[in-house]
Amino acid sequence: MVWTSYLVALVAMTFLLGCDRNAEEYKPEPNVFCLLRTDRTVTQVLCGMTANYYDSFADLEKWNGVAGAVVHIRHNGAEFACRAIPDSIGFYATDSVTVLPRDTYAISIRYPTGENITGSTVVPDTFSFTRLDVDTNRYEMWPGVFYYEIGIDAQWGRSVGAADYLLQADAWYVGREDSLLWRYGPYIPSAGDPGLRLPLVQFGVGGMEDTLFLGRARLLVWAADRNYVDYVTLSWGLSAYDRERFHLDGAVGVFGSASIAETTLYFSQPR
Repeated sequence: MVWTSYLVALVAMTFLLGCDRNAEEYKPEPNVFCLLRTDRTVTQVLCGMTANYYDSFADLEKWNGVAGAVVHIRHNGAEFACRAIPDSIGFYATDSVTVLPRDTYAISIRYPTGENITGSTVVPDTFSFTRLDVDTNRYEMWPGVFYYEIGIDAQWGRSVGAADYLLQADAWYVGREDSLLWRYGPYIPSAGDPGLRLPLVQFGVGGMEDTLFLGRARLLVWAADRNYVDYVTLSWGLSAYDRERFHLDGAVGVFGSASIAETTLYFSQPR
């Protein structure tokens, strides 16, 4: 059983409700999503069209894809074509692009209806964790029943070119006959955020045979460029709807990049 939450989930931008234009006057516009990551060997580009004011952010389950787009990524004078992914309308990919820290990449897309989209990004520099403190907290929920929690306080060095950092944890819970992947984040930690709190025990129902224990957790920190940070904050409704903050010419969405630092922690069952 797998449960994941996608960092940039679609959030209703209620501040748009005051717009003078009504639904009948809305004209769909090109919508693009591409995030270059140093920990990925395949680059994926989503090409679609918006259906209303509120779907300018990537929702893979509702993506209004466009077939027949011509997608290229340029790096160091070379141009790489992204091919359409079969059975996934609007999804394009290439395994020929190597994402290198501090290098510049550009994207160009031509829709079959004639629209042209361009954008560029500079990949933030590599960085690493500088401190990782882990502790186990035990709480008595009621007499004889305890709740266990793992506290993770992570610190990392500065990445040149990063506009901000996102924190993510992929936690694997295991039991006798079942397993679960639970994703926390990615999110931009607020000032003074104590870090992550992961339950050590999940879904205890009627006895130990129904309980899932935290086996390991992969901790990732994203050093993200300005393009992606603005995209994330716009999706949260923290900024006014401003087309220029998508950093794309001819579309809404994002062409951004992130350097990734990661480490894996292993845990034993509570006694």
